[in-house]
Amino acid sequence: MTNSNISEEDFDNAEDFGSFLRNFYTLQDSGRGVKLDLPTAVHVNADWNINNAFYINLNTDVSLISKSRKTANYIWNTVSLTPRYESKWFGFYLPFSVIEKSGFRIGAGLRAGPLYIGSGSVISAVLSDNNKEADVYAGLKISLFKNEAKDKDGDGVIDKDDECPKTLGPVENKGCPWGDQDGDGVLDNEDECPSEVGPVENNGCPWKDTDGDGVLDKDDKCKYDAGTVANMGCPEVEITEEVQKALNDFAKVILFNHGKSEIKEESHEVLNEIVKILNAYPSAKFSIEGHTDSIGSYAFNQKLSEERAQSVLDFLVENGVDASRLKAVGYGERRPIATNMYKPGRAQNRRVEINLVK
Repeated sequence: MTNSNISEEDFDNAEDFGSFLRNFYTLQDSGRGVKLDLPTAVHVNADWNINNAFYINLNTDVSLISKSRKTANYIWNTVSLTPRYESKWFGFYLPFSVIEKSGFRIGAGLRAGPLYIGSGSVISAVLSDNNKEADVYAGLKISLFKNEAKDKDGDGVIDKDDECPKTLGPVENKGCPWGDQDGDGVLDNEDECPSEVGPVENNGCPWKDTDGDGVLDKDDKCKYDAGTVANMGCPEVEITEEVQKALNDFAKVILFNHGKSEIKEESHEVLNEIVKILNAYPSAKFSIEGHTDSIGSYAFNQKLSEERAQSVLDFLVENGVDASRLKAVGYGERRPIATNMYKPGRAQNRRVEINLVK
């Protein structure tokens, strides 16, 4: 104040306070400014939905300005942990706080519909004789709720788009479970032939028979050429005279123990070759015929020829030839191919033949 010649009357007669200052004082620039720091803090708010309507909230304010600075505009450090129950029309919460300078405090809050009222320190204020702070607040909260689309069966397809709203079903089938039109045990979404009965291993489609020979393609080794079931769908090859001769060339060298039907072990290799030939013609049938020389009684020779023919048949069956394709017959000494008067002739007459049954 540079002007000291001012009376109370001058002040009372002024039109207003502003006029008084302009008329009696001169504004001068002091040449100095004032520096202040803005209140700066880190604010963290985390809200965790524990289960359905139960939550817990963490709220903090941590000042980044040192309170020892002369220019500081300081925020008190605060940490609050608030468990709460929250439903559409009702809420209750209980904040626990630690505030710098004020210390620990407990509050409570309540919401009923749009109205809420609460305090951050009401419980502390009631229970403590050394409370340094108290507060209360009230308000109106208007929430705009969005109607959630209903999904009665919980299959992820909302009811308005769900063709089977009461039954679980995949999205790709419009909320309906996959059916099985043909009843073959393969659901339609995996059935490549949903209108035809077929096995699971063929993706619900019936097995084809391309060449129409009665052997399904999965079992047909010649699916484009009609064949026989016995030959796994392949055409049968006719048995030539050369094949028939080869069979009997092998059969003639089958050896037996003297006067018995046991096959000698050295004949097994020959018999295995016969097995290979017979299995090459799976639909053909063969007669295994036993023959003897004339030494000994007629009855003995007849029985021996039958037993030897049966021994050969048994070996062939045991090694993979279908028994239904074979029959054993003994002719004894009735069909000689050489004279029995001499040893070489008798050796030729003691034989086994394998002949095609036409």
